[in-house]
Amino acid sequence: MRARRSSSWWRETVTRLAKSGLTREEFAAREDLSVDTLKWWVAAFRRPALLKKRGAAPCTAIVPLAIEIAPTRATSSGAVEISVRGVVVRVEVGTDVEYVATLVRRFEDR
Repeated sequence: MRARRSSSWWRETVTRLAKSGLTREEFAAREDLSVDTLKWWVAAFRRPALLKKRGAAPCTAIVPLAIEIAPTRATSSGAVEISVRGVVVRVEVGTDVEYVATLVRRFEDR
């Protein structure tokens, strides 16, 4: 039986996941972790109420996320906001739909 890991260990692990460029499944396999447990901790650091139930402190670190941005044509008639896993993405109306879909998928994969 594996010893229970601390929230600080999980915080470091989630940070390494974010920097790795791997999917959660790939990272969990590489690190010999349960993918479901890893997903829970990723969600927990985004929703401090989950951490409070475990008596753990919320994550305050900001982890950079590399996003490839391609040139797009947009109109100045307004913007659309899309919330993805706690991140709000704002794009101008008229922005290329494939570009927006790619951007949203990048956030969903994290």
